[in-house]
Amino acid sequence: MKNTKIYLFIITTVPEPAISQKIEETGANRYFLKPFKFHEFNVLFDHL
Repeated sequence: MKNTKIYLFIITTVPEPAISQKIEETGANRYFLKPFKFHEFNVLFDHL
């Protein structure tokens, strides 16, 4: 089986300081704070 990288993106309303800790814990690649602008998802779509 070939090694495949899985990207993890978090969509949340949690404030900035708390989400930084969650990103470290989960190994997420990026997060989006709600409300968000759809152009912010371009980085996500690049990985699909």
